[in-house]
Amino acid sequence: MNNEKQTFFHVGLGKTGTTYLQYNVFPYFENITYVQRSYYHNFEYVEKVKNAPGKNVLISREFDHQLEEECKKIHSVFPDARIIIVFRKHGSWLASQYRRSVKNGYAGSFRRYVSLGTKEGAFNHDDMIYFNKIKFLENVFESKPLVLFYEDMKQDPFSFFDAICKFTGASFNPKKINLHPKHKSYNEQQLKAIRKLNGKIFQHQFGYSKNKYVNQIQRIFRMLPRYAVLYAARIIPKDWFGKQPLIALDEIKAIDNYYREDWENCRQYAAGKNKNW
Repeated sequence: MNNEKQTFFHVGLGKTGTTYLQYNVFPYFENITYVQRSYYHNFEYVEKVKNAPGKNVLISREFDHQLEEECKKIHSVFPDARIIIVFRKHGSWLASQYRRSVKNGYAGSFRRYVSLGTKEGAFNHDDMIYFNKIKFLENVFESKPLVLFYEDMKQDPFSFFDAICKFTGASFNPKKINLHPKHKSYNEQQLKAIRKLNGKIFQHQFGYSKNKYVNQIQRIFRMLPRYAVLYAARIIPKDWFGKQPLIALDEIKAIDNYYREDWENCRQYAAGKNKNW
């Protein structure tokens, strides 16, 4: 790293531990200024922080479909920004995305949600080629991204955090880091219950106000009935909604096999580039 003050963006994919990092890890990094995700869209504020004397700047935001569009915005304001991105094995990532979508109103099956090799699912084939995202980041920004993996964070969190610190010039005290997840996932019974009612009682697609305060109120009132069902489902007898699993293990394995080459390409890229930081 050079001695000039730098701006780092963690453009985390959803369901790769982004929220955990934003609340349990990044605020406790030392020798760097961390800008909370709520300030992400206020680039004037980020610019002000960047131009103030002192430490490097780190800002984190979660993206999925918006990744390319938002990274172009980042580059337009911060052309010298350095990027951190975290990937999760394809099957596990889609399964976690599906669970979140079911909680939020999706009523279809996991197979329909994925639609391997097509553009019909929630995440089509082009969305799932992680290596294309790496090449995109290389083409847009002046420096190569730091590529990390969710599985590595689960297996050895402190080494994962240390990799980010070496890249950004930050440091951390392991005693200050809470290793417990920020949010726990809902269990199989709860999600099967809410999926049963999705499309009948709850709608998956609906409009939200552009006013952020009205938008927040709408989200609260639309989620309250869902949370009531989710918590009530904890006391419903097991298999009340059938013995078929929400997501079959074979389906996850099929996804991993389908995208094996892409996953290996990303791993090889990280093994070759990350050691330079």
